[in-house]
This record gives sequence, C-alpha cells and structure tokens, in this order.
Amino acid sequence: MDQPPAQLAVTEAGRSCPGLLELRLVDCRNGLSDESLSCLLTGCPRLSLLQMDSRTAACDAVGWSCSQQLLAEQVCRLASLSVRSWSSAAPMLRDLPECPLLTSFATCGAELSNLLTPLSRMPELTDLRLRCRNWCRSASDLQLLGGAARLRCLRIDSRFVDAASVPPLLARMPQLRSFRLKSSARVFVLDCHACAILRALPAGLTDLGLSFEHADWSCRAGVGPPAVLPPNLRRLRLEGLPPRADQLRLMELLASCPGLTFLTLDFCTDDLLPALLSRLPPCAAWANLRRLQSLGAATPDLHELRAHRCSRRSLTDEAVADLCASPVARGLRRLSLSFDCSQLTAASLASIASGCPLLTRLVLAGSGFGQADLQAFRLSFEHCVTVTNHGPL
Repeated sequence: MDQPPAQLAVTEAGRSCPGLLELRLVDCRNGLSDESLSCLLTGCPRLSLLQMDSRTAACDAVGWSCSQQLLAEQVCRLASLSVRSWSSAAPMLRDLPECPLLTSFATCGAELSNLLTPLSRMPELTDLRLRCRNWCRSASDLQLLGGAARLRCLRIDSRFVDAASVPPLLARMPQLRSFRLKSSARVFVLDCHACAILRALPAGLTDLGLSFEHADWSCRAGVGPPAVLPPNLRRLRLEGLPPRADQLRLMELLASCPGLTFLTLDFCTDDLLPALLSRLPPCAAWANLRRLQSLGAATPDLHELRAHRCSRRSLTDEAVADLCASPVARGLRRLSLSFDCSQLTAASLASIASGCPLLTRLVLAGSGFGQADLQAFRLSFEHCVTVTNHGPL
C-alpha cells in the first residue's frame, strides 16, 4: 500500500539524511507512521528537534497514526519538542518515560494539571512555552510547577491569567532569564498585582514581556515597596497598558535598566516619546509607537523604529518630515509606518531618503505609492534598500 505524501517524505528523510538535526512537520496528514518513525530512529541518530504543527484541526486529528511507544522512544532522544495540539499528543505524553535530553518543550491547549506529570519526566527542561485557556487555577498546581527552579525561559499565553498567582511562581524560578506572560481576555489587573509581578522578577532576567487587555501599572500608596525592573534587562515588551498610564512611573521603571536595547510599547504620546528617546540611548529598536509627532531630542544610535497603529490624521507628510529632521533618523536602518499611510505623498519619500541615509528597509502600510515613486526612492541611495508597500487599505 502506498504511503501518504507526508509519510513518504519523512520515511525518505530517515533513509537519506543521517545528519538530520531538526524536523518540522506542518499541516502533515499522517506524517508519522510506524515505518516513518522507525526510519527516523535508525537513520537519524542526531535528530534533536521535532516540531509537529498544524493550522487545521483535521491535520491534528489524523497526524498521529503511529505507535505511541515508537513516538515516545523518539521523544526520549530529543532536546526540543513542540506539539501544537495537546489533545492529539496526550496519549503519548501521559505515558512518557523520562526524557534526560529534553531541554525545550512547547504545547498548546493543555490544562496545567495535565502537564505536571509529563513535566516531572523532563529533568533537564530549561525552556517551557505554553498556550492554555486558564493559567494557575489551583494553588496545588502552582506549587508543583513552581519547583522547576532550573527554568531559564517561561512563556505563557493564556486567555485567563490570575495575576495574583504569578509572583509566587516567579519566586520559585531564580534562574529565569526570559519571561513572557500574555492574557488575551478582557480582565482587570489591579495595580498591586502588577507591581508585585515586577518586584518578583528574578534579578538576572534579561527579557520580559507582559501583555494584558486592561491593566493599571501605577503604584499607589499602601501596595508595598516601589516596583523596579531587573537591572540586566535588555528586551522589554509592555502591552495592554491603559491610555492614561502613569508616564512618570514608567520612566522611573525604565531608568533602572541602563542596558535596555529593545522596547515595545503599544501606547506612546507626544510628551512621552521624546523623554524615552533621550533617557534610553542604548536602545536600538522600538515598536508599536502609536503617534508620530514632535519627536524632539533623540539619539542617533537608534537602528529600528516601528510606528504601528498610527491614524490617518497622524501619518502626514509633515509628521514624517519632523521625524526625518530629528537626530533619531540619522542612524535608522529599518523604518516601518502603519496603520494608514494613505495621506503620504512623494514628499514623505524624499524626507525619508534625505533624513535616513543608512536606511536598508522601509515598510509602508496603506499607502498609495506607485512603482515609479518607489523606484525613484530606491535610486536615491547608494546601497540596496528594500521597500515593502502593502498598498491602500
């Protein structure tokens, strides 16, 4: 009987690629069978990463036609395992033997209580990435997971997050270097919980991302010591802050991170942006700056600026000219402007060409520029410049 195409490809890889290190199966129906897995086990002894991903439930449902024992044997040899659908992989993961080599694990759709047993069989795990509906629903689950003091990277993407449960979790992970927490539900996070999360961050953390739909990051009297960010922080992503976020408090927080090189905010004002640019000279990349006006004092060390979600009224030739006339433009390598560039004319392209001499990439969203305009823009540079024009909205 002929093998399905995906299964045949995996089988052939096992037979022909003895040095294979990584295998990613995306939307592969029946990619793993007893035959294809046996070929991987015998023919690819150095395979260390296996990713099983799909964008459709149909592929998930039929993607596991192989022996669970063979699959578990393969997983025990891996250093990294990524499974998009927990429901499809649950039979294998529930009975998983100890995986002494596994250092990275990612899955989607699992309840925390169902993960505790598989995680206990990954003694060397340092990188854990989870997408789930509810995070830390019970104190007992939290305490068991909190014993993973070896974790260096933790990423949680959940619809509902109990913010009060996060600080005790962080307190049990002193080795953590990267922490991302995202809540997609419209929940309210008390300022005391937000400050408690910041105070509980391990001192050695270098990468932090916090995203809530509704959050008040101001620190009111009576909620404990003022929150500070880890001094070694290099990358910071704050999303879901309220429109009237305490800007002074934000500046105080950022002042404790002299080495910050990447900052993402989903809000910014005309007053805040110049202050940020002047206070954070090492920062080499910015993203999600909503309003593009009155940049004022800035640093020539900035290499990347992504001004996203800008309104049609905000993105004008005058605003772009102001940007390109400021010191921030001189060192830019990458510039991205969106949401609506429909008001921009060729004058904006001329401003960018003259004000950003080191530019290598320009991204425009919602613009009406023609190919002749863009070609003239490229020819104004002595080096190659990539222009991505998404066209009018």
